[in-house]
Amino acid sequence: MENIIDNETLTVIERIKTGSYANHIFLSPNGNWAFVTYRDSNDLAIIDRNNFEVKEMIPLGSEPHEMPLKDRFFSTMNYLYL
Repeated sequence: MENIIDNETLTVIERIKTGSYANHIFLSPNGNWAFVTYRDSNDLAIIDRNNFEVKEMIPLGSEPHEMPLKDRFFSTMNYLYL
């Protein structure tokens, strides 16, 4: 379970069901998506930041960590590497 916190009021505004033990969070360049790796459940959550819905849970290998975003064509950021 993840808590979504309002930065101004520091109050929980939403709770969403996700993986276990959030490890890293990466925001898409446009700010619409949050990518969160979970160490204990070994997966990645793709979260829509406009409505706080988990769009997909993707199983990964053991204890996923950093998520560099690579610029394939040097003009737009298109690929997230796990």
